[in-house]
Amino acid sequence: MRGQSAVELIIVMAGVLIVLAFIYIASQEQLTQSGNQVRVSQARLSVAILASTAQEAYSEGPGSVRTVSVTIPEGNVGARTGIFNQSVINIGLYIGNGTSDINEMVQFVVVQGANFPTQPGTYNVNVRSFEGYVMLGDPGYAISPGVIALQMLANGSASRTLTVTSYANTTLGITLALAWSNPNIAADLNGSSLLTFSLAPNQTALVNVDFASINAAFGNYGGSIGASGDNGQNLTVPIIVQIVGSQPPPPSSVSYILIDTYSDAGYTDTSSTFDPTETVDIHGSNFTANSLVAVTITNSTGSTIFTGSNSSDGSGNVTYYWNPGIVPPGAYNATLNDSTRWNSAAFSITGCS
Repeated sequence: MRGQSAVELIIVMAGVLIVLAFIYIASQEQLTQSGNQVRVSQARLSVAILASTAQEAYSEGPGSVRTVSVTIPEGNVGARTGIFNQSVINIGLYIGNGTSDINEMVQFVVVQGANFPTQPGTYNVNVRSFEGYVMLGDPGYAISPGVIALQMLANGSASRTLTVTSYANTTLGITLALAWSNPNIAADLNGSSLLTFSLAPNQTALVNVDFASINAAFGNYGGSIGASGDNGQNLTVPIIVQIVGSQPPPPSSVSYILIDTYSDAGYTDTSSTFDPTETVDIHGSNFTANSLVAVTITNSTGSTIFTGSNSSDGSGNVTYYWNPGIVPPGAYNATLNDSTRWNSAAFSITGCS
């Protein structure tokens, strides 16, 4: 009996241990899930604070400075914590067997300062607005403007000036590298594509960015200037160049159109009312010189019954002869259009007399 009681006791204790093990495992999973939720909430709150503060600083304009407190949760991924694509504020977290990214996107350029926190802890982060961008964290240096955008003619030139300012406590080495691969538009930084210089604390350097186009096609061209400091801070200045055409001089007067026909052999009897056997003589003046002028004839309902074209002369005059043929009697309209200037006139076709 004693042996049987001992076996039964062992069985009961084993069952109790199994139940306790399940309870422990379940509680640990619950604690892990709760901990993950807390870390995700901390990350979401931090990126939301940074994004909203950056928006406020950007709205206030260059010179605005704000300080906020943010927490980088335990288990973050340092390589995935920071500013990405100059628009996404991201905190990467190890969760379970994978990594999750908690982020906010802003609609303006935001860059990462030299001391932006990427390790777990609670930090005070300065948010500064510069011309064209906002920096999260203290800058080792800053570049203004944050974007170069300009227009040029197909055979023109332009220049912009970058201001590079050091905020470091010691001498800072900076390298600027021009990324530009548009063959019909030349670009350089103080005459070179690669520029290296040093700045003492609070010192400023001016860099000329020069552009020259040679028969460049109309459109937009892009590139960038990459900046790297020996403090590990990297910045990018996007470049957008738009090649445009020169605007034509404004017309001294409106374009004119005159419609008449000649029904006699001497070409002296003109009229704007004629029968289908007569030729419609369409005269245009003050159109764009040496341009292709489209001719459109419509009936009283607005339907197009004929299209043609002829070139204007060096003075902007154009003439087109149209034979009505078998079109029915009624009211018609002729329009001349050279894509820049246009005019129209009405005329009538009667029955044959």
